[in-house]
Amino acid sequence: MRIAIIGAGALGTFYGSRLQAAGHEVHLLARSDAAIGREQGFLCRSPLGELRIPGERVHARATDLPASEVVILATKTVENHLLAQLLPPALAANGHVLVLQNGLGVEAEAAAVVGNERVWGGLCFLCANKVAPAEVEHLAHGKVAFGHYCANGGSREPDTALQACAQAFADGGVEIELSADLVLARWRKLLWNIPYNGLCTVMDVDTAQLSRQQPGRALVEAIMQEVQAGAAKCGRHLSDAMRAAMIASTDDMGPYCPSMLLDRRCQRAMEVEHMFGNPLRAVRAAGGDMPQVDLLYRQLLTLDQLRLQA
Repeated sequence: MRIAIIGAGALGTFYGSRLQAAGHEVHLLARSDAAIGREQGFLCRSPLGELRIPGERVHARATDLPASEVVILATKTVENHLLAQLLPPALAANGHVLVLQNGLGVEAEAAAVVGNERVWGGLCFLCANKVAPAEVEHLAHGKVAFGHYCANGGSREPDTALQACAQAFADGGVEIELSADLVLARWRKLLWNIPYNGLCTVMDVDTAQLSRQQPGRALVEAIMQEVQAGAAKCGRHLSDAMRAAMIASTDDMGPYCPSMLLDRRCQRAMEVEHMFGNPLRAVRAAGGDMPQVDLLYRQLLTLDQLRLQA
């Protein structure tokens, strides 16, 4: 299978390396690190093995990507206004876009460019960091939950094409899950992202610093419970057992800096709207509210506006 990955950060490089390990032809669109990537390739160090995506498969422009059966969208959502430029050049006539982004409502933005039937979603539970230009270190986890995008917010059993895509990841050593309800899978990811990305970024602390203090741990619990209630308003159930398992898994990771915290520290745009704004709007449209999440949302918007003024 020929696979084009748009976005060669930690996520794109890790999954690209695993897909290459499974024998697939992987191409990377890497704008900021394209020059060094063309020279030395993109390296991923992982407990699953060290692998380098060769320089001849690193590209600086979307128009240089070959037409591919699967185009993986691994950029930050703050770049989604560029999708009309990024997706069509890389997508084969019978190809699909796999959206591996955070937040709610991201598939709809890809579907507006390529069509509803050609969009899949994927939720990544990954700990990996970019440690140098064109170099990524995979620390732990990596599971991906796959599902069809349904414009009406409904469910659909994975078809053979989506199953084949997921199997490509599995062949590279990635744990996979096939979901009939992509919206539910997105709310499950938000159950982690909203408290940990939000609180760590506002407080400028890693996950261990946040959770080791009783007040911080209580905040995580309270916000998770609010996300559970918000998901329920939208017709999706997130169990207490799921919440407890996520907290325990985060404790086991040790000190970890979520993506939004790294963006803040590097003075980059943060994924505030897709990760916080869109869930808030969805819950309010369903007749509910998430006041603690709203507080985090406003704090993060303020931080992002201060960045623009700096």
